[in-house]
Amino acid sequence: MKKPYYYCVLRYAHDVVSEEFVNVGILMFSKGGEYFDCRIATRFSRIKALYPDFKSQDLLYARKLILERIEKEKARLSEFGSLISNFDSVGEFSNKILAVDASSLQFASPKGGVASDYKEELDELFHRYVERYEESGKRAKKSDQDVWKSFNKQFKAQDIDKLIEEKSISGKQFEIHFKHCFQNGKIHIQQPLNFDLADVESIKDKAFSWSGRIGDLKEARNLFKIYWLIGSPSDSSLIPAFTNAKNLLHEAPCEHEIVPEEDAPGHAERFRELLLNH
Repeated sequence: MKKPYYYCVLRYAHDVVSEEFVNVGILMFSKGGEYFDCRIATRFSRIKALYPDFKSQDLLYARKLILERIEKEKARLSEFGSLISNFDSVGEFSNKILAVDASSLQFASPKGGVASDYKEELDELFHRYVERYEESGKRAKKSDQDVWKSFNKQFKAQDIDKLIEEKSISGKQFEIHFKHCFQNGKIHIQQPLNFDLADVESIKDKAFSWSGRIGDLKEARNLFKIYWLIGSPSDSSLIPAFTNAKNLLHEAPCEHEIVPEEDAPGHAERFRELLLNH
């Protein structure tokens, strides 16, 4: 007989501000709390491929602390277990394991399912969300910073890189910070986005994340124009997802342009003229 359970995906965000993440673990509860366990990755090839400055020892240490906290919570689960009956209670309990803050490791919102064998189901969830991307993660060769370096090299060649400054724009719900902007009447945001990622889900999540951010700035849209500085996938099988991502970015409720990485020289030339003639 299949029984209900809840689970939370553990995510690693190398840059918390960018809201890009990689799944690294699964926390699973049975409804009622009789089963409670967690699996966290020990290999991080996907993260290393995305972020060359990533230090695996830091994440391994955090992994050790999380698993220790889980063992302590297991000891009192019989007392708390009956309260695990809905998504809110699962979220509250996962927050005891890992607080919601600005750290690089966070649990995603809880989800649910049914299973006849909880341990087998945990293994399946771990494979679905974490393991199967480890090998494909080796394809990801660049980060947003790498895309920015391509463009900034051209800005330097045009002698306008010193005019780049950081800006924050207040939206309906949040204030969004941008690292690379020119100011010329309005704010010209230069936002690098690398889509040379491991899989379709990573491309989709990144596009939705940025679409949501810019959507929150709708009421401030007259203050800025955003230039999406785009790095394309090297894997041809990801081109359809990449096309969909660009279409989503084109729905931004503000003035915007998509600039492919190969167009960086022409983009820098146009900006030199824009900045020097006004």
